[in-house]
Amino acid sequence: MANHHAIGTVSRSLVGILKDARPPEFLGIDPGTQNAAVELYQASDFVKTPNLLLSVYLYRIAFNPGGRNRPFRIGTDGKRYRPALPLDLFYLLTAWCKTDPVQQHHLLAWAARQLDDYPVLPSSVLNHYGTPNGFKDEENVELTFEHLTQEQLVSVWEVNKPNQQPSLVYAARCVPIDSETEFIEAGLVQSREFKTGTLERVGGR
Repeated sequence: MANHHAIGTVSRSLVGILKDARPPEFLGIDPGTQNAAVELYQASDFVKTPNLLLSVYLYRIAFNPGGRNRPFRIGTDGKRYRPALPLDLFYLLTAWCKTDPVQQHHLLAWAARQLDDYPVLPSSVLNHYGTPNGFKDEENVELTFEHLTQEQLVSVWEVNKPNQQPSLVYAARCVPIDSETEFIEAGLVQSREFKTGTLERVGGR
């Protein structure tokens, strides 16, 4: 089941897909080419000035309203558990190159083309790069390209505004976080019983 490891699994899957699919051009195999790394970033990493690298940065997490009425989860023990929490994850993909801006542009275009081939991340891919058997067979994550206005993009780049680089934004939608809390329903009311009582006076009134 997709528990609290789900966010990390999606992040590692994006990095893994891109890292494993790098062509010779970005592996430093052919003469005159450089090895292009793919790394998962956090805010403090933006002070780096890498030579040739594609960074994957999770900058926002939001509740997915479309998954509000998800069904209860039935565990292997047959018990019912509270519905999963559906989250949307927003990633900033940035190409870096200190020496050649054209290489930077090539790397960014290649990443966009590669991720467009994954409109859906199936459980087999997620479990391969993340926690084994973390996602059930029927679970998957939708991956979409996001358009940001210039104002939104500037807001995202607050982490390193003076060094803003060309970037892509992708959303991994409806990532389920399963609950471990069992849902217990009270039994139906069969009958009601009424009793008479006495009224006590307070303060002598």
